[in-house]
Amino acid sequence: MNDYDSVLKAQFSELKIMLVRHDTSPTGMPCYIEAHLGKTPKDKGALVLDLGNYIYRTTGISYQNTPEFRGRGKNCTIRWFMSWDDLRPLLQNIYKTVKPEIVGKSLKYGEYLPTEFQALIIQDASRGLNVN
Repeated sequence: MNDYDSVLKAQFSELKIMLVRHDTSPTGMPCYIEAHLGKTPKDKGALVLDLGNYIYRTTGISYQNTPEFRGRGKNCTIRWFMSWDDLRPLLQNIYKTVKPEIVGKSLKYGEYLPTEFQALIIQDASRGLNVN
């Protein structure tokens, strides 16, 4: 692990990060990655760069650029939206979580999310779920 990765881990390993269902239409952005910041950042540009790098380097999950900030103060979150191409590598894991009875069958994971899927926790230190 290099110095930058160590800094990212120290800065972001306690955040709650989730994968959330969004717009599953064929032309929509089916999911977004949501990070609960706990406070409004002073330098949003640096946060976007560093937190985006942390998410990609620790999980390998890709996403679309230009995130969205929501809320203020303790309720501040940042969202990165995902295209179907970004989500496709994760579909089998989503199915394993919400519909384990169909995993392993000759299922084609197209552009479809099961209705049971609403959100998955990627990282939540308070629950002992860390990616590192």
